Amino acid sequence: MTSPEILASLRRLAEEFRALGLADYARGRAELHRTWADAASRVDALADDIED
Repeated sequence: MTSPEILASLRRLAEEFRALGLADYARGRAELHRTWADAASRVDALADDIED
């Protein structure tokens, strides 16, 4: 995999984490929503570090 492919995959993973969090929030599980949102933020930060 090339660096741009890895970055794109990480960004997609972060979006999938956010979608899972929104689904949990809609089901009344706010704590899980926060966990997914935190995971998404960490993946985004990793992608940002790799990009720099």
